[in-house]
Amino acid sequence: MLQTFGYLATAALGVLATWLLVRFVDHRSFRDLGLNSGWRRRLGDALIGVVVALAASALAILIGHGLGFMAGTELEWIYRDAPASQIISGVTYAALVSILIGVGGNTLWCGYVLRSISARPLVAVVVVAVVPSLVGVIPRPGQGMYSMQLASWLPSLPAEVGVGLAIVAFAIVFRSVWAAVGVTVGRSLITYAIPVPVGSPSNAGTLSVSVLTGVLFIIAALIALRMGRRRWRQFAETGPFDV
Repeated sequence: MLQTFGYLATAALGVLATWLLVRFVDHRSFRDLGLNSGWRRRLGDALIGVVVALAASALAILIGHGLGFMAGTELEWIYRDAPASQIISGVTYAALVSILIGVGGNTLWCGYVLRSISARPLVAVVVVAVVPSLVGVIPRPGQGMYSMQLASWLPSLPAEVGVGLAIVAFAIVFRSVWAAVGVTVGRSLITYAIPVPVGSPSNAGTLSVSVLTGVLFIIAALIALRMGRRRWRQFAETGPFDV
């Protein structure tokens, strides 16, 4: 319960800090953050993001396992023997936490940063897709030696960059933060929705699956970003959202 409150407080503070930036630095309104579309549209955008994230993640694991990247592991449901009530409560909790994380993080990066530097579209896309992934380089107190943290983080970088690009693409194409939140939620629900590898794959195998995941998310992002020049000009002139 305390941990959930911490996530809620973090998300609330993230949205508040972003609103203060957009209000007192940029002299714009809360509407410019891409959060206040109609609830049906918010739900639809978020569900699309969830489905795409789950599909790309599932394909990466299944293809990686089929190609032998995950030698020494087996695929099985992590909650195979758990009662239905435990699965439902686990999925509900994971969804709630990932929604809070997604709203807080994506409001900052897609709602504020992406809009603020949208006058240079390519720079905006690259910065918002890549920089949040590099946060993993920052040492975390109490988690052992930095070299060990870095070694465990680096193999996941290709996947994180691919997911970041998909998040940016969905925010631009759907003109709201909610599709990006859906991608974040989908990535967090992987273990509940698809078989997960049980065992210890090699570092090369982990990196290979991460690269495959990143490629699939990049393909999804490029498909989404196949928009005309008019939309790119609009993005550069007025930002990613409808206001």
